[in-house]
Amino acid sequence: MAAGDVARFGALAAALAILVGLVLALLGLLHLGFVSRFISAGVQAGFMFGLGLTIIIGQVPSCSASPRATATSSPSSATC
Repeated sequence: MAAGDVARFGALAAALAILVGLVLALLGLLHLGFVSRFISAGVQAGFMFGLGLTIIIGQVPSCSASPRATATSSPSSATC
């Protein structure tokens, strides 16, 4: 779908994330949480592990005050 276009790939990934979020919000509003019982425990554990790992990796630059953090950050402004 992206055909090698990085910008289009980013747009498609963002659209997918928004769509999944909307579906989850709709399921929550309709009190359909029981559907998660049909997803195996291994799949749920893998998803939660991947999510936690993604969050941790996203926080490493701000915790280590690496140059990849925002231009306004300094080692004393790291919030770990």
